[in-house]
Amino acid sequence: MRTRPCKITGKGQNELQQIARNQNIDLPSQPTAIERSEHEKLSKLSGTQFDRAYAQDQVSDHKKSVELFQREATSGQAQQLKAYAQKMLPILRQHLQMAQELTRKT
Repeated sequence: MRTRPCKITGKGQNELQQIARNQNIDLPSQPTAIERSEHEKLSKLSGTQFDRAYAQDQVSDHKKSVELFQREATSGQAQQLKAYAQKMLPILRQHLQMAQELTRKT
């Protein structure tokens, strides 16, 4: 689980940070080049154009996250990360469904 397709916040982020410390894993502290590019693209849009682009980005990001977490949940080697992925996967799937619904409304 090295990439950050979607942002994990709140208790999920705190838990991931603790696991990373336990596993001596450095989590990214800055947005990636792709994330900066997406932000720049969105910052130039407004109104309906922004809504559509944002919703599409959310669907894409959540699909990537579900795929990564599914892979970790089924074949991860670090038990804490595997358990974390299993715990977060239903939440990410729910968020994906919400993002997909958002794209239908925009």
